[in-house]
Amino acid sequence: MVRAPALYETHRALTRNALAGFLLRPLAWLWQGGAAARRFLYRKNVFNVRRLSRPVIGVGNLALGGAGKTPFVIFLAQYLVNHGANVAVISRGYGRDSKGRVVVRRGGDVIKVGESRAGDEALMTARALPQVTVVVDEDRAAAAEWAIQTFAAQIILLDDAFQNPGVKKDLNFLLLEARRPPGPTFPAGYYREGAAAAAEADLIVFTKCREDDYRNRWRKLLSRLGVTAPQVEVQFSPAHLRPLNREERLSLNRLEGAKVLAFAGIADFDSFAEDLAEAGAVVARRRPFPDHHRFTHADLADAEGTALVAGCDFLVTTAKDEARLEGWRPSVLTYVLEQSVEILDNFDVLNDFLDRIISSLRLRGNHGDEA
Repeated sequence: MVRAPALYETHRALTRNALAGFLLRPLAWLWQGGAAARRFLYRKNVFNVRRLSRPVIGVGNLALGGAGKTPFVIFLAQYLVNHGANVAVISRGYGRDSKGRVVVRRGGDVIKVGESRAGDEALMTARALPQVTVVVDEDRAAAAEWAIQTFAAQIILLDDAFQNPGVKKDLNFLLLEARRPPGPTFPAGYYREGAAAAAEADLIVFTKCREDDYRNRWRKLLSRLGVTAPQVEVQFSPAHLRPLNREERLSLNRLEGAKVLAFAGIADFDSFAEDLAEAGAVVARRRPFPDHHRFTHADLADAEGTALVAGCDFLVTTAKDEARLEGWRPSVLTYVLEQSVEILDNFDVLNDFLDRIISSLRLRGNHGDEA
């Protein structure tokens, strides 16, 4: 059986070839048309749209990966928890070996499952949010309603839900990676849907914003398509280091002048390496792997051996990769680079959206309808 990450890398190689991309365009048009037709049928109620008994916030993107959904979901969940809400994050648990419903963490409890049953992103979310319930299930609507009834969840955060119009969202957030230009849909490009699908969003969030990115090109395209949703700009910035599989937080000062080997199985390895360099590290060796890659003993032995031969001070990976490194006891010092979410522009817009959801919970409480 070919795993999804291997298929992802095959597709990535094809789309980097100009001739292959050109030949795949007709299939991309069919894919885009099919996705648009599916949304149309949901809008016309030909397909059933399920409304849940508590507010739902959906977070998703147009690209196949790399827009920063998981860090943004963690940011939103923490914001809501800080304002007194009981939050449940529901995802399908991409890349897991298990099937059906798995409780990764009940809010306030310990994590009782590993990456193979939860998936790396769900486990990363659960580790970052001890007070939040995290559940994975292929049927996210059923899992969300179950979390409402079982754990008294007041707000549901649906991870990777923009292509899931079968669940009614009170807020529908669309993430667009500012460093990636608009382009064709799968299989000729990286996008799951055409840009016109952005009309379904309540808020558009440009992520990974930097100078000379593609925000203006996206804005012009969205304007031509009549997309009027307000826009927020977000940057993911290095926050601190942690020793692998430990909670201790260390200053980024440890990176200044340090010679490091960077390794990660994520969709956007280049951004990770750039973050390390901007924090002052010398990225002497790079070991990029396919997104959601399951590291083998050979992979890790190679990374450690290369770091030793190159005279690296330590290895650095990501929190998402840490979820797939359970049980590894490195012989070379290994750190995890943690990120923070920084709202660059229009935070008041995002704040207003979330305050409406939180205010609706207070109204429910005033009417005796608390979960």
